[in-house]
Amino acid sequence: MTEARGIRPSQKGTALAKDVWMFGIAVALVLDPRRKSGKPTSVPLGR
Repeated sequence: MTEARGIRPSQKGTALAKDVWMFGIAVALVLDPRRKSGKPTSVPLGR
């Protein structure tokens, strides 16, 4: 999915790359083991 003269991505290639990137982020968030443990993911501020 590149332009005819070069390695630059076409409009379709750019859209596909964005969709794959977003899908990867979604999968990582769903499969993150820290989210299922019930523990907070942030560190307390020391109060």
